[in-house]
Amino acid sequence: MYFQKAIEILGLNRHFTEDELKETYRNLMRKYHPDANIGKSNEELKTLEEKAKEINSAYELLCKNFQSISLDEYIRFLYNELLKYNKKTNININSVYLEDYQHEISIFIQGFAMYADKFKTKQDLDTYFAYTKEAIKAVFEKLCVAYFKQYSIDVKYKRELNYEVSIQDFYEQLKEIKEQFLEQVIGKEILKYQNYKGYEYLKSWIEIAVVHNFRVNVEKMGLEEAISMMHEEAEGLFELYFKILDKFNRIDEMLEKNDGNLSQEFLNKMKQERDKIKMSFQKKSALSDIENQLDQLKEKIEQQIKLKSQAKIVNPFFAKIMAKYYESIQKYQIINNTDKIYSLTKILEMVIQIFNLAKTGKIEFDSLSVLEGLTFDDELIDAGILSNFYYNLNVVNADNIYIKKGVGPSFSIWYVLVKKEGTLFLRYYDKISGVDDVAITEKELLEEYMPLDQFIKDIKLVGEKRKLLGRTIKILYSNGKYVIELNDADKLDIGYDSDFLKLTGYFELPIEYQDKEYVKQKLIEMIQDELNQGMNKSR
Repeated sequence: MYFQKAIEILGLNRHFTEDELKETYRNLMRKYHPDANIGKSNEELKTLEEKAKEINSAYELLCKNFQSISLDEYIRFLYNELLKYNKKTNININSVYLEDYQHEISIFIQGFAMYADKFKTKQDLDTYFAYTKEAIKAVFEKLCVAYFKQYSIDVKYKRELNYEVSIQDFYEQLKEIKEQFLEQVIGKEILKYQNYKGYEYLKSWIEIAVVHNFRVNVEKMGLEEAISMMHEEAEGLFELYFKILDKFNRIDEMLEKNDGNLSQEFLNKMKQERDKIKMSFQKKSALSDIENQLDQLKEKIEQQIKLKSQAKIVNPFFAKIMAKYYESIQKYQIINNTDKIYSLTKILEMVIQIFNLAKTGKIEFDSLSVLEGLTFDDELIDAGILSNFYYNLNVVNADNIYIKKGVGPSFSIWYVLVKKEGTLFLRYYDKISGVDDVAITEKELLEEYMPLDQFIKDIKLVGEKRKLLGRTIKILYSNGKYVIELNDADKLDIGYDSDFLKLTGYFELPIEYQDKEYVKQKLIEMIQDELNQGMNKSR
């Protein structure tokens, strides 16, 4: 048995005294000797007997004159003591590798191994051993300084460190100190908000989301920047919270202070929607979702109020147009001109369609001013006015948007259905030449195209990244023929689902794009914008 092994068995340090050796031996034998463990099983007694023999052998070895231990054996013992500092690791702290510190420690340990046999006494070896340990401790100190500086940790925490460990365990101590320090920082910073109105509601958001982001930001940008970011996020939550409360109040006012512009049925429906949003708010759903829902609800109410107000203007204006029509119709009835009466009736049908669009808010009242030029007398003038009106009017909504069932050669894959002079037209925007109108029968429409609502129903959420001609495209939805994608400007677009689009990975969809209804409305806006551009190009 080697000297080092004997010391390890008895749990002594290498500078033990004779009294310490005897006291330790007696204590261990009282614990492990079979005679002191009567009543235990044969198997347990056998194990204890083996341990007692090992303790006895170690004691006998160490009882010999200490000077009889050879220098070589003592060197091996000291060398093995140093190896505990050199445990292998692959930990990375930012750009500073722990392996660099470990390499320095290895150099000191190998230096001890190379020069220890030059010393002739154990006392000299002890001195060299102590010097080596101090050099290793200096490396630990250097690691500690770098780590504390990285996280702006107070130097007072150094007193908690144990240097008689491996570099791996020393680094684990630093991490524990960092966690203690960050906990104190977080507690101190969050304490600033505890008297804020709304803190109890936002408490879980702050303590989970904001604190999590703070820990991530500490690693990325340092303590001061992370604290600043934490306050920005927390204050942003309070700001959003109060914005939502204000929006609830505004909607309540709109619903309670109704000046007869809204029907009771509509009011009841809106109140139900408001109460549903309030319930989500109480359950602490995502605040951004709550805000979006309130904005949509407010828009519905404002739109209805606007429609009712506009109807008060549209109806008298329509009455003026009708008066002009009846004046002309009476004139042609007297002379029994049936052709004229038929033509006037057709013109009136188109006028009624236009006013219905105005009443439903699909066109602005101001755009009706062109109808003041109607004469109900000169058919060429009237037809020209109505034709121009329809051509320049883009009423785009889900009801009149169609998608081609098969992938066609055109640059556009969406079409807006319009009706002019009794004929169906598919108006589509070709990005090269502008807006084109294609006459189509109802049968052709059903065979070749599908309504936008059907298209939206068929598409499936995918959230894929695909590559095309060297650029990455974010695919939101696909139905096997078409894809809805986010383009380079993060705006919605529609493209072909071709074999050229190679899958490269996945991404997490923004929550708003997971709502098909939201995507549909965005597509309608995109189509309206492109039509307007195409109209300007065509003119």
